[in-house]
Amino acid sequence: MSESDFVVAVEDAGPARKHVKITLPAEKVASRLGDALGDLAANATLPGFRRGHAPAKLLEKRFGGELRKETRDRLIQEGFQEAVGGHGLRPVGDPMPVGSMAELEVKDGEDFTFELEIEVIPDFELPETKGFKIDRPVMEVTDEHVDGEIERQCIQAGTVLDVEDVEVGDRLLGNGHATKEGEEEPFFTHDNIDIIVPDADKDDGRGHVLGLRIEGLAGMLDGAGIGSELNIDAVGPEHHELEHIRGKKLTISLTIHKIQRIESAEVSDVYPRYGFTDEETFRSEVRRALDDRLQGEQRNAMREQAAKQLAESVDFELPERLTEQQSTRLIERERMNLLQRGALTNDEIEGRLADLRDAATDETRRRLKLSFLLARLAESKEIQVNEGELNSRIHQMAASQGMRPEQVKGELEKSGGMQNLAMQVREQKVLDGIVDEAELTDISAEEWNARTAADKA
Repeated sequence: MSESDFVVAVEDAGPARKHVKITLPAEKVASRLGDALGDLAANATLPGFRRGHAPAKLLEKRFGGELRKETRDRLIQEGFQEAVGGHGLRPVGDPMPVGSMAELEVKDGEDFTFELEIEVIPDFELPETKGFKIDRPVMEVTDEHVDGEIERQCIQAGTVLDVEDVEVGDRLLGNGHATKEGEEEPFFTHDNIDIIVPDADKDDGRGHVLGLRIEGLAGMLDGAGIGSELNIDAVGPEHHELEHIRGKKLTISLTIHKIQRIESAEVSDVYPRYGFTDEETFRSEVRRALDDRLQGEQRNAMREQAAKQLAESVDFELPERLTEQQSTRLIERERMNLLQRGALTNDEIEGRLADLRDAATDETRRRLKLSFLLARLAESKEIQVNEGELNSRIHQMAASQGMRPEQVKGELEKSGGMQNLAMQVREQKVLDGIVDEAELTDISAEEWNARTAADKA
């Protein structure tokens, strides 16, 4: 393929977004189809004909439709690569087709044209990142921390009981669906929608269902039991990964068919599982592990300060609204971050992500701006992520979830999460570089916690 095969036109489609029209002229289309048919003819085997000797017309009749689809898919991929390479575009995520690519046809005697919209890293001057002023919280493991972690371990090792009454912390399971106002057809259906019963005395009884933050959920669940039919109203967050529910009034309907409660294990039953012969040795190991975790929390605290100052150090145009891809990337990056930190259960992580989906527009746009900045800085500093670094993070995630590393890796590969993990590790390496060149001031953990609480208020 020569560079002149495709005709590419690129136009601005808004901040950090390009509209790309890609055309392969009719004579090139004919050549590509001829090449594809020639390759097929050389290798095809049909009854009554020796390999490579079947008539072209017969091959076209038998395999023409499939051949044209394969050619179409190949041309779309090549055209996209030509547009990116030939026009110096820096895509963020996958291209978004304009119209249905599946309906495109490769026809004899006609140009083949398709259009894409591509998210790109915006153009801006990179800021100076040396000399940021960053506080380093000095954290120490206390007996209270150790007691709390052992309690968490006992809950994780506990027995799941089926019960009939409902208490705070129970898991409700129900079959149901979610609908948008004015539509009868559900956009989501599941046999096991789960709800963790929140405490009515904390956060005004706030909880989450299907990844959506629900104010006053505790009150809605008051008196619920097996067989109860629930209708929970919500509004799709403006930055949700699914664009079609943004700002829409939603109703989640379900019938409870199971209530589960965890009965905590005794500590004497927990420590032998980890190979310890007595509780004192177990507590010592928990303290050591918590010390490692606090060092990580200290590093995260400094990264967050670096990220905030970085976002404030330069200004540039951002997309007017987040696409599904952008929202998904922001959510998945935060999921990876929370998993690596290791102090939260999966249900607590889902609650944090529900809060993030519901975050104010300014905070969401700050996160998007930061992602562009970190991508540009990683590019300029030629920061890469190697397999060893990925495996190290996978081991951290596995340890925090009580899973084997190969299990975590398998789930990441299955869900496409390896790319998000690599991106997150790369961004953290950029922030670590900024922290290493910063002016650091030690402060107490109490002062840091008070400041963090004030920022959230």
